[in-house]
Amino acid sequence: MIREKIRYAMTCLLLGVLAVLYDEYITSVLFLVAVLFPIVLWGLMQYVKRNVEIELSVPAQIVKKHNPFQIEIHLRNKTIIPILKMQIRLAYQNQYTKQIQRENVYVTLNGQSKQSIEAEMKSEYCGNLNLRIEKTMLYDFLGLFRFKKKGGKTFVITVLPKQYALENKFVPDNPHVMVEGDLYSDKKAGDDPSEIFGIREYRYGDRMNRIHWKLTQKEGSLMVKELGFPINCAILILIELPFKEEMETVLKEMDLICSCVFALSNAFIEDGISHYIAWYDQDAGCMRHNKVEKEEELYEMMAMLFDTRVSPKEQNAPASHYAEYSSEQYTSIYYITAGLTEEKADSLMALAKNAWCHIINTGIPKEEILRYLECLPVTMAQVTEENLDEDILKMMPQQEEGISL
Repeated sequence: MIREKIRYAMTCLLLGVLAVLYDEYITSVLFLVAVLFPIVLWGLMQYVKRNVEIELSVPAQIVKKHNPFQIEIHLRNKTIIPILKMQIRLAYQNQYTKQIQRENVYVTLNGQSKQSIEAEMKSEYCGNLNLRIEKTMLYDFLGLFRFKKKGGKTFVITVLPKQYALENKFVPDNPHVMVEGDLYSDKKAGDDPSEIFGIREYRYGDRMNRIHWKLTQKEGSLMVKELGFPINCAILILIELPFKEEMETVLKEMDLICSCVFALSNAFIEDGISHYIAWYDQDAGCMRHNKVEKEEELYEMMAMLFDTRVSPKEQNAPASHYAEYSSEQYTSIYYITAGLTEEKADSLMALAKNAWCHIINTGIPKEEILRYLECLPVTMAQVTEENLDEDILKMMPQQEEGISL
């Protein structure tokens, strides 16, 4: 752009010299036109800038890792003046690192025309991906001026982890913990008198104490109450977020942790098991404690987890959870961490009380930690992204044998 300005200035200077040397009408007119033309051009491009529309759209805002997704840039030029060069700068960032990456798209646009540009993107890591048009630059015919147009709204694209099929039963009955359910099944009846599942007509063998006498009198036939069936919601997936600040390390660690959470929670949902997912929120300064029963709730929870900022220092998730929810009782705890220590293992035991404890380690534990865990009533899985489902399933047979508490 500087070179174009220098060239045009040299042209104007040459025409000025010719106008002085050759005192002719034509040379004077040419010099005057050359001097005034940039002003006219600047005014025209200001008019064009106000009448050009640029809009970004993302058809699918929930995608899976490694899967390509489409983005569309819609352009409209309401004027008759063509645009020979337009630079559209796209900016995107992963919520975990907050580091912005940029890409430029160059297009031309005829007068009185519309144009749509389709591009394909994919993310190598899961998380919330913020995507927007940061700014648009319009250039005039001669390349003398550059006109900046502000970008539009930001799209948040949720990139889900790879889904693994975990078919084994993950939650064995724990005879050491008795937890009263606060949820009731909407599919089958039970024996809990505190909740009514439904009303039906009397059948032979029904107990007399379950007859609904008021409704019987109204309907003119015996009506029986079906009692509620409590659902166990005493399963906890406890997440410990990484604390390192290097972009690539944080992304890889968070990606693997989120993949473990997504795989476990999906397996629970498929088995009809309600559960809690908890982690420490650095911005809120407290534990997030979310109940998950349905697939939609899992997606909402993952979006919140993706939006959580990693801590600048190491956390002890079991200790933080115990400090806020010391009265909670669980039958099974799945503790996902990248940096296991003896202190964290002790905090997990204090939190667990009599719950089954399963540690899913996404990092590389030290030998002394492994020896220390042999003395504790826990199972552990060392997981990698390539064999995540197999690594988790390795610790499952140990549950069936039971753990002496």
